Amino acid sequence: MRDRARRHAVRRWRFSIAFRLALWVLAITAVFAGAVLVGVLYDSYRLELRGIEENAREIERIHVPLLATAVWDYADDQVTDQVDALQGIRHVRYVELSTEAGTTRSGERLREGAVSRRYPLVHPMGGQLGTLTVQFSLASVWDAVWGKILVSSFFVFLPFGIFGLVTLLVFRWVVTRHLDALAEYSRGLTVETLDRRFSFDRRATPGEDELDRLLHAFDDMRTNLRREIAERKAMEAQMRQAQKLESIGRLAGGIAHDFNNLLTGIMGAAELIGLSENEDVKGPATMILTTAERAATLTSKLLAFSRKGKVASINVEVHRVIQDVVDILERSIDKRILIETRPKAERSWVVGDPAQLESSILNVVLNARDAMPTGGRIVIATDNVEITEGDQAASSLDLRPGTYLDILIRDTGEGMDDEVLGQVFEPFFTTKDVGKGTGLGLPAVYGTMKEHGGAVTIESEVGHGTTCHLMIPVGPGENDQPASEVEAHRGEGRILVIDDDEIIRLTVSRRLTMLGYEVVTASDGVEGVAVYRELGDTIHLVIVDIMMPRMGGTETIQAIRGIHADARILVASGFAPDDAVQALIREFSVGFLQKPFRLVDLAEAVATIMSGRDEKPVD
Repeated sequence: MRDRARRHAVRRWRFSIAFRLALWVLAITAVFAGAVLVGVLYDSYRLELRGIEENAREIERIHVPLLATAVWDYADDQVTDQVDALQGIRHVRYVELSTEAGTTRSGERLREGAVSRRYPLVHPMGGQLGTLTVQFSLASVWDAVWGKILVSSFFVFLPFGIFGLVTLLVFRWVVTRHLDALAEYSRGLTVETLDRRFSFDRRATPGEDELDRLLHAFDDMRTNLRREIAERKAMEAQMRQAQKLESIGRLAGGIAHDFNNLLTGIMGAAELIGLSENEDVKGPATMILTTAERAATLTSKLLAFSRKGKVASINVEVHRVIQDVVDILERSIDKRILIETRPKAERSWVVGDPAQLESSILNVVLNARDAMPTGGRIVIATDNVEITEGDQAASSLDLRPGTYLDILIRDTGEGMDDEVLGQVFEPFFTTKDVGKGTGLGLPAVYGTMKEHGGAVTIESEVGHGTTCHLMIPVGPGENDQPASEVEAHRGEGRILVIDDDEIIRLTVSRRLTMLGYEVVTASDGVEGVAVYRELGDTIHLVIVDIMMPRMGGTETIQAIRGIHADARILVASGFAPDDAVQALIREFSVGFLQKPFRLVDLAEAVATIMSGRDEKPVD
């Protein structure tokens, strides 16, 4: 284990930046030292050759005259001594003296690698006495040169080697040990330890160096990772919440559909019973009808929750919607919060989705409630505002010129600062605690106002409450009376009712009969198509449910239109997805009647289609 750890440490050291830096320093040093040594080699060789030339001149100037005198005097011993003495001159390896008396040699003749010089022996009295030949050894020259190179190498490489080692140690201390510490810290990072800061173990520097910038970048990376992880967790939670809401929406829609079918039978039977002359019977029938209407309101909210698209727009009396919201809140809101309504607008009817409008007002009021944990006052006021072309040009709101219903909702709560105010319409932005807000309320209000051709503005100041304006275009025409107060339209003709619920078939048949119509019924689409194929020429209107066994409403409509292309059809359903209903209405130009319905609603829808005033879907 110890050997393995040592090998691992050596391997880390060999591949470290400091080691590579030291190698680079040594390599550069070697190149530089090599250049220096080449220069030393060249200069040394030139100096040695120059020394040979100087020695050759010295031999010619001093030794040749002495040898000539010794030869003239026949001093053989002196001649031999002087020839041997020439061997002591630097780089001389061979000397040869040739005279008439004979040849005297000293050393070994060089066949190659030698510089030779020939000197004539001339005596003033005897003339030329012989020839002196001297050979200088180039091998000796190179030996001297390499000796100098070795000495120079020691003094050149030693300082550079020491410099490389010092560089290695200094770089290790100043840089790489901190990088190793950062690497060890990074290996231990997890989602739980991202908040743990890291700092280098060193003295503070007067300025910011590369390690400081690396540390700042690392801190920024940790911050970005924490934010991204938090956003991803929030997004996953939002997706789970959205999936849960979608599942609940499907369940709520299915329950609402079946419940609406039951309410249609209950309301139809109650209305029929209420037509009795017996006052003891009419009272309970009215109570049944009222209770059924309240239940229908509940199912309409369930359907609004389950829808994913905009439903067909209808005339909505906003003051009535506001009162419904107040009625809901007064039973559940903190008693220390006072809700005050000021319905000042003369034109309070708009065209839109009542469930969406009610949800928008409710969202704003609930936000006002949450801003007043210790109590306060909420004012809901309405007024009519005229937007001119000049107002449109001067305003940042995307509003067309015309008359608008301004719904003002003001609270005496904590208020918001400019930073929060600038983000209130961003999806998933919330200042509430975890689990107390989704951040989708005000964005939904913003989207609803846009869908209705209006706008929403919010003004707030910390400590001075918040004011919200919901601007919606007013609807055309005068305010209508409630449907329950309108007299039911009567008519004549034969109507085919296709519904799989026997109670609905009975109650709808009885009510249509009371209105003057002749009624034929069918229990599903297959039977309905068969009846229409047999009696189609005498049938003036078909009322058909959407969700039925064997053959659904869409297939039934297609089959009936295949028999008579201009057949009048009214779709009556307790539930259907919005996009499917809208597509059905657009494709086949049929009417639509939402279950449960009152007698006057049924009479109005039937009279409208029978008279040829087919309702068109609203985009």
